[in-house]
Amino acid sequence: MNKKNDRIDILGAGSVGLFWASRFREENIPCSLITRPSKSLQQYHTVYLQQQSNYQYQRHLFCPANKMSNKIDTLLVCVKAHQIRSALSPIIHLIHSRTTIILLQNGMGFVEELLLKFPLIRPTQLYIGINSYGVFKKGPYHIIHQGEGRCWVGPSYLYKEQDQLKVPKIIKKLIGKGIFSGYDSNISIRQWKKVVVNAVINPLTAIFQCRNGSLINKDTSDLVNSLIEECCMIAQHQNILIEPKEMLKNVIQVCKATTNNYSSMSQDVLFKRKTEIDYINGYFIKASQNNMLNSVYNNIVTTIIKSLT
Repeated sequence: MNKKNDRIDILGAGSVGLFWASRFREENIPCSLITRPSKSLQQYHTVYLQQQSNYQYQRHLFCPANKMSNKIDTLLVCVKAHQIRSALSPIIHLIHSRTTIILLQNGMGFVEELLLKFPLIRPTQLYIGINSYGVFKKGPYHIIHQGEGRCWVGPSYLYKEQDQLKVPKIIKKLIGKGIFSGYDSNISIRQWKKVVVNAVINPLTAIFQCRNGSLINKDTSDLVNSLIEECCMIAQHQNILIEPKEMLKNVIQVCKATTNNYSSMSQDVLFKRKTEIDYINGYFIKASQNNMLNSVYNNIVTTIIKSLT
């Protein structure tokens, strides 16, 4: 693979974007971080990555979206689900027919919105990344990696014909270097399982303003179980067979692995920022309406989260 096609442009310089930039730099993969449009020119900044007792300092290129000029061969989208369309707009002219676009958002429903907004992007260009690394941003260029995880990648769950596509060379390379965990042609199962976990942990930690580990107690067990059962029931009507017992085990496992972490939604609520609730619990509400099902618990937590922001 030539060096030009080896480059990865990362859209979004939040905790997730900075984390992946650091991972790529460790493996000598060229990358740059695309930031919001600005009058400033592109510039280098030192990023501080804190991981348990290890500390790393890395120099990374930050480029405002409106100052980008080179065509994009690989784009890793690390903004939140509701930010995808506005973040892509300033650089859409740099995306060509062979650009590989990897989406690392929580929730579901954003692929449909992206394709509707940008019809020149073909479904076969889109790949979903299921990321479980625990990172948060302590300062503008300071991130803390607190929870080990994995990142599986696969073709957009909307289009079954993608199962027959060749895996892009850049994704093969990232898997070969151990940066991505593997390729799953049926990534939608992993995506559904993750969104069920998110539909429990994110809104409840945001409502109670607690760390993830605090959800594992008797006071919240009924609410946790009710949300899981409702989400699994709705998923089953989408022909996604997920067992509540398995998902409860997954929720407990994530809470224990990230016991001292605050979810991104709890931080968004704390700082009165727009949340991803419409793509998590809101997605279950829409799916339930399409199948004439009840979504009592998803409606309750969605209403509360929106009232808090």
